[in-house]
Amino acid sequence: MATITIVTHGEMDDSLNPGHLTRGMRQVEALKQFLPEKPAEVHFGNSRRYIEMVRLLSLSLEELDKLPENFYSCEAVGSPTSFKDERIWKFILELPDNSLILAGSPLMKTLLKLAKSHEVQDLPDARSASVYKVAIDDGEIVDVKHLFSAEDIT
Repeated sequence: MATITIVTHGEMDDSLNPGHLTRGMRQVEALKQFLPEKPAEVHFGNSRRYIEMVRLLSLSLEELDKLPENFYSCEAVGSPTSFKDERIWKFILELPDNSLILAGSPLMKTLLKLAKSHEVQDLPDARSASVYKVAIDDGEIVDVKHLFSAEDIT
């Protein structure tokens, strides 16, 4: 059995490459206590908000891996990220136990949609500023739990 932790970013500004608002920074900092100790691998997106998350969560950039270049695609500048379902599923299933992903709610929405199509039961909602645990057994996602949300932090 492998467990993957996914942390979603906090409230962002509305710029082209958004970073966190002050409130969003406090939200991310509140999630630090739920991180795995000594993660086997850490993956994150390549935009400003994820670099901020690395700093806010006291992670070292030297230990991290950016998500694969072909993991997501944007149709146009400023458009929402469009995740390639099969890549997310395969990528997560191949991670070693105790891995960490810093992502956004679109990744969680896609993962939850895929989990539902694979008949995983009792799925949570995708939320910002949250921590999720994904359980993988015998090459399949068997459970997704929402551990904590910092959305209400001001």
